[in-house]
Amino acid sequence: MNCKFILIFLVAVVCICSCTDLDPEDSDVVTEEVFFENGDAYISYIGKIYPHLQSLNSFGNYYLIQEVSSDEVVVPQRGRDGFDGGVWIKIHQHDFNMDLPSIYDLWNSCYRGILECNKILQYINGKEFPRKWEAEVRVMRAYWYYILLDVFGNIPIVLEHDIGPGFIPTTSERSSVFTFVEEELRSNVEFLSRDNDLRTYGRINYYTGQAILSALYLNAREYTGQEYYDECIITCDKIIFSEKYVLEPNYFNNFTIDNAGSKEIIWAIPYDDQVAHGFHLVFSTLHPAHQSTFQLREPPWNMLSVMEDFFHSFESNDRRLEGDGRGYGVMLYGLQYDEAGNILMDDSEHWYEDNAYDGIPRAVFLSPEIRELFPRAGRDDGARISKYEIQKNISYNMNNDFIVYRYAEILLNKAEALWRLNPNDPNALELVNLIRERAGVEPFIEITTDNLLAERGRELCFEGKRRTDLIRFDAWSESWWEKNYSEDYKKIMPIPFSYLTGGTNIKQNPGY
Repeated sequence: MNCKFILIFLVAVVCICSCTDLDPEDSDVVTEEVFFENGDAYISYIGKIYPHLQSLNSFGNYYLIQEVSSDEVVVPQRGRDGFDGGVWIKIHQHDFNMDLPSIYDLWNSCYRGILECNKILQYINGKEFPRKWEAEVRVMRAYWYYILLDVFGNIPIVLEHDIGPGFIPTTSERSSVFTFVEEELRSNVEFLSRDNDLRTYGRINYYTGQAILSALYLNAREYTGQEYYDECIITCDKIIFSEKYVLEPNYFNNFTIDNAGSKEIIWAIPYDDQVAHGFHLVFSTLHPAHQSTFQLREPPWNMLSVMEDFFHSFESNDRRLEGDGRGYGVMLYGLQYDEAGNILMDDSEHWYEDNAYDGIPRAVFLSPEIRELFPRAGRDDGARISKYEIQKNISYNMNNDFIVYRYAEILLNKAEALWRLNPNDPNALELVNLIRERAGVEPFIEITTDNLLAERGRELCFEGKRRTDLIRFDAWSESWWEKNYSEDYKKIMPIPFSYLTGGTNIKQNPGY
């Protein structure tokens, strides 16, 4: 990426010590007064809040929970591959329980991020610290709480860092968590930078705060029982009328290896294969034989596959499916080829016990059909995720930056809010058709529940949005392939078991 200095900013943290009893001439420790002589020092200090974000895309965390629990992505068991203790089968089938490691990891990731923010806020309390830097930390903390609000619902709100061994948190009701997140965002977002350049890339700015608010308000009915669609429209307009962001003419400009230059990205998590690890999507989804196609240093894991019905939700001429000149679209499917253009052959001996390798290499044909969820899905069953450009000659860690919010989502959020207030609103239809126009497909004549949900799915596929969208559209409980009807209480996940023991006041969510 072109902004390596930003990654250095994210990971190179300067330790602060007030050292009032030390003589600077006799020590290498920098005093607080000397350290905070310029704005870069403040940026370096609050930069500690960002590296925690990289864990959200690590295997088994927030991203996979959002996707594998939805109708977009599945991890079928392919003999000895993909089982992983049965966790992904359980998440796919909404068989959630308080012992699932992915749920535990997500909870931990969020609270680690929150405690880091609390530590900084506790340190600057009472000091002459610039308000915009404090606001950046508070909005970052609000984002962590937004994830917890969305996934777990009823959670403890912890505002201190030095909580001590005797600290016993208490569960707050979901509506109270919503109010806390809203107030933190509204009272701090106005102080954030309105710059949109390489210096603010990857950081919380004013427009990031508005994007978080738009998502919060769009889903507020689920969180509180009340609708906040007017508020959602207002926050979207603050981004739209700023004219800081535009739809990229080519959809795939957002997902290149060096996607920091996209004018559509509002907020992204920077990754780098040297200093900022954690984005493993390529290795999580590709077939092992793709190692020769993309000259990868290790064979991929052959896990994430696209659900067949979701694959078929795209129109045949959709540029998002075709690739718009890139060579492949959001999914790899059909007959696969190596780097030289020859048919890709799988000569692995890693076949099932009752289907032993017979010495004859097999052509890799990624069929949209997945024959069964477990235990013997085919080795090349299911299309694979290729939305982010696949870089050649890399190891497990990708260099693409993961998009949290982009302008297209804001347009869709506003369109949906307008439509929910008035199903015949022409402005809502116009906004959705802007998205479809870029994709090269025919405009909608009208917006319906089904086609709006489907369009959000096509545009935002594999970006970690689908679980939340399905819940908001009352489609979460429906049955789909290898998943039966699920009870409404499963719209939120169970509190991990380890946090319910030891005399805490944290309560388990109803139904678990």
